[in-house]
Amino acid sequence: MTPLPPALPEQLIRQSVARALAEDVGAGDITSTSIIDAASESTATVRAEAHGVVAGIDLARGVFQSLNPDLSFCPTASDGDKVSPD
Repeated sequence: MTPLPPALPEQLIRQSVARALAEDVGAGDITSTSIIDAASESTATVRAEAHGVVAGIDLARGVFQSLNPDLSFCPTASDGDKVSPD
């Protein structure tokens, strides 16, 4: 499946992500900082808990890449795809 072009301009995505992270993360999460080694690597999977439609892939990519530009973001669905629980 060919991904759709970004629905939002890249500048708007960057601004939205920066504002959201400033509000939600602020100076950082003291618990995570104290128990997770900064050099650690992780893998995550986002799964649907209910039937729905994917939205916000570009914003999700922006969030992850703003936190770590070297991060590999590999969505298996695109905006507009229908999803259901496993």
